[in-house]
Amino acid sequence: DALDLQLALDHARSVLPGDIQGKLQGICDMGGTGFNSLDDGHGKFMRIFDARQSMLAMLNKKDTQPNVIKELLVLDFTLETQQSVLIQGMSEEKRLPQLMDQLKLLLTSLVGHMPTEDEIQAILADWTALAPECAQQKWNGSVESALLLKAMCDRMSRVVGELSDKCQTLMGPKAAFLGEQIGAPKRNIDIFVDEVLRGTSLIAISLCLQRMEPVLRGLAHLPPWQMISPVDKPVQGEFKLIDKMMHIQDKIFETPTVLLSGAVSGEEEVPDGVVGVLVRSAKEAPDILSHCAVRARNFGVLLATCFDPAISEGLAKDFEGKWVEIRCKADGTLTVEAKPRPQGDAAKAQAAEADAKRAADTKVKMNLTDTLGCNWVVRPDEMDKQKVGSKSLNLALLQPKLPQEILTPQAVALPYGCMQKALTDKVNSEKVLKKLEQVLGRLQPSTSNDEAQFIFQEAQDLIYAMTMPEALKESLLEQMTKVGARDGEERLKKLFNPRDAWQAIKGVWASLFALRPWVSLAKAGRSFHDLNMAVLVQELVEAKYAFVLHTVNPFTHDKDELYGELVAGRGETLVGNFPGRALSFAMRRGEEPRLISFVSKSVALHTQHCLIFRSDSNGEDLEGFAGAGLFESVCAEEDKGGFQRVHRMPIVTDKAYRQSLLKRIAETGWAVEKAFDGAPQDIEGCVDVNERVFIVQSRPQV
Repeated sequence: DALDLQLALDHARSVLPGDIQGKLQGICDMGGTGFNSLDDGHGKFMRIFDARQSMLAMLNKKDTQPNVIKELLVLDFTLETQQSVLIQGMSEEKRLPQLMDQLKLLLTSLVGHMPTEDEIQAILADWTALAPECAQQKWNGSVESALLLKAMCDRMSRVVGELSDKCQTLMGPKAAFLGEQIGAPKRNIDIFVDEVLRGTSLIAISLCLQRMEPVLRGLAHLPPWQMISPVDKPVQGEFKLIDKMMHIQDKIFETPTVLLSGAVSGEEEVPDGVVGVLVRSAKEAPDILSHCAVRARNFGVLLATCFDPAISEGLAKDFEGKWVEIRCKADGTLTVEAKPRPQGDAAKAQAAEADAKRAADTKVKMNLTDTLGCNWVVRPDEMDKQKVGSKSLNLALLQPKLPQEILTPQAVALPYGCMQKALTDKVNSEKVLKKLEQVLGRLQPSTSNDEAQFIFQEAQDLIYAMTMPEALKESLLEQMTKVGARDGEERLKKLFNPRDAWQAIKGVWASLFALRPWVSLAKAGRSFHDLNMAVLVQELVEAKYAFVLHTVNPFTHDKDELYGELVAGRGETLVGNFPGRALSFAMRRGEEPRLISFVSKSVALHTQHCLIFRSDSNGEDLEGFAGAGLFESVCAEEDKGGFQRVHRMPIVTDKAYRQSLLKRIAETGWAVEKAFDGAPQDIEGCVDVNERVFIVQSRPQV
């Protein structure tokens, strides 16, 4: 309070310049943290910030002495607490310009306190460049202004949450230990870190974000729910609360279950028995085109994100442990109602038990020796469905049908049977193959997920112990040379490094032996032991932007509207486990692109011109089953990651450029659909640094 500040100021006067003393004394004399109006409170907040900025400049000078630093930190802590109290008191503040100013100043202070947190600096740079105009609703109108502020706020909220968790992790155990030594009450120990954080900028930022959220959603006309995987019919199940879906993805629910979940990264499998997943908040939600989202749509599981904390809190309070029915509505919202719990069906339970017993009695063996008569490497003109998966085959079929301005990367493939051919080669047959057969012999339909995890780890270690057969290396070089001669440019061969290539190939093969495909294929009624793996070897295009398209909108099922998502850099941030939303849009035939959300991703991955080795298994494209993301694709060289600064991205800052590029991308999607006789497509592609559009993958849309 003001007394604490006065005492700290009096103690530090001997080391403070006169101008800073004057600012601090003015704050002491302004009557504490009470205020008569929101403008009065905002004015006090700004005065405190001005003093903190002056002290921060002094604090960051290299020649500032330790005794001075100590005094400055005590003063700054007192001022930060006063700022936090002011923010807590201004609960009625809903004006965007004032909230924008408060967040900017709080972020600036946070950067000064946490100079090693690079993402906070990136967020502050974006906020400083973009937020003022957005807060005035002058960024291409009120809707785009609100959408851009919403994206920046979602990212800020996520990062502030991570920093709070980090503080809890660092301080919690120490506080618990010290509290127990002095006999402090357990409740005091439990809330100690919470109370420390309550006086910091982290809590103040969180409160400002909460106040902005409903205002932005209203301006952008956003419903309180985002339907990631909508369902046409009502779903019923027991309503359960969980912290993270990652922790329970292997669990089997005996009765139909609806989960109200905390963080869903997008990498998880939807657990058996789950008919619906409601994600509590946008900052913890998966991408619309993530692995988990594709799985949910494939299995007809409801997956939706709640943007209103009051709604998710109400659901948790009203329905935990109850039997509920959920209906998706045409306006993008949903309803949850309690229903009578249905009676169990004994006959169904007995049938399920009999099926489980038959599965346990069935012995299977994975193919590790049958090479299927394959060559080591095949070119696109040699590919067919007996040799490669649809990832390779679709590109081979697509290339000659595309307009000249739409490109595909140069590629060859290691066909089905190539892994077996390498295992039975003399360099691997004794030291690897025999041990691998023994390890995988323990893997049966009745094997538990926990036991399977140990088996898979042993199998992966053995795959990585393999030696590259000389004939495989020679065949790769030969086929890459022929592809280059066909195209008049040897791009693949120039990028080929045998050591890096072999490590990447083994990485793809090793991804066969993992829990995710084991669980996912079992749910699809497909035997894990029937798997085979081809490897598509492509040049990795130096991507400026990466995109994923669905040529039929997956939410409205409108055949004349395409839906797409786009990120800066490589597409792994779009389909992998990278927090935040992509830039998303929809476009109807003959119309202009309609922006749905701006990007709120933390990281962009920038590629080097090298080779990428893409998994292409016979389990990825079963009819009616989207297997995307089951297996790994590996770059020969690691990506260079960096925190995004969206104010430097033309796709965000230049509306004319954005509309033009999104229109080109959408038209590319329809051209691919046309090449496959009008069948809806799930497409991955990129825009290179020369603004050329490449298609790197296309498969039937589920």
